[in-house]
Amino acid sequence: MAPGYDTIEEGDDLPSVVRRTSRLSTLKFIAASWMWEEDFFYDQEAAVATGLPGPILPGPYKFALLQQYLVHWLGRVHGIHRLQVSHRRPDPHESTLTLGGTVTRKYRDGDARLLDLELFIDQESGERCVRASATVELDT
Repeated sequence: MAPGYDTIEEGDDLPSVVRRTSRLSTLKFIAASWMWEEDFFYDQEAAVATGLPGPILPGPYKFALLQQYLVHWLGRVHGIHRLQVSHRRPDPHESTLTLGGTVTRKYRDGDARLLDLELFIDQESGERCVRASATVELDT
């Protein structure tokens, strides 16, 4: 759960979370999202034909990982005001990813206590595969 607004400072790091993806979790996401037309997300031959080493995680899947990360940190869904994501490199289904972030701005807008965040997803190799930014609202 997020610390109180008064205890957070600009420059503070959010806790890192490690997530292990799997072929099964990726296929479940593809099925729930009706993404079957993009066969390079799940088919080896189609992925290789497009120049990839194999099937990759869909961008919306990684977006959802960041949403989930923020919801767990905030302790609620409706605290996310904005989330923008930039995908930098593909990830295979069986990946170990580290999610984290930093507080870049702390401010008020009327009664709202807001934080701007820089977020990331790093591959196991340490390479950054996703850069993101968000604005969230804290209760106290």
